Amino acid sequence: MTSRDIAEYTGKDHKHVLADIRNMLDQLGLTSADFSANLPDTYGRPQPGFRLPKDLTITLVSGYSVPMRHAIVTRWQELEAQQAPARWSQVWMSNQIAALQAPNGVWG
Repeated sequence: MTSRDIAEYTGKDHKHVLADIRNMLDQLGLTSADFSANLPDTYGRPQPGFRLPKDLTITLVSGYSVPMRHAIVTRWQELEAQQAPARWSQVWMSNQIAALQAPNGVWG
């Protein structure tokens, strides 16, 4: 999830989210550069930001208020639900290919 997403869903200013992320990464001994990303602003211009994995996003917002945490958890569930159909499609396709390549399959 991007720092802009976190700002949007928590209602915090992006600059404050950036400061929170830098502080968290520093406390965890992680390098900011590993999570840095150029994110478009409202005019489409690239601006500095962060792209965090789920574990760091949850770590970050666990210090925020309950409504803010809930908004982030809900958004992660939406993002994961969007990925689920793609994963199932890949599994289905792999199974179909394996069936076709099996000794008794169509191509066997």
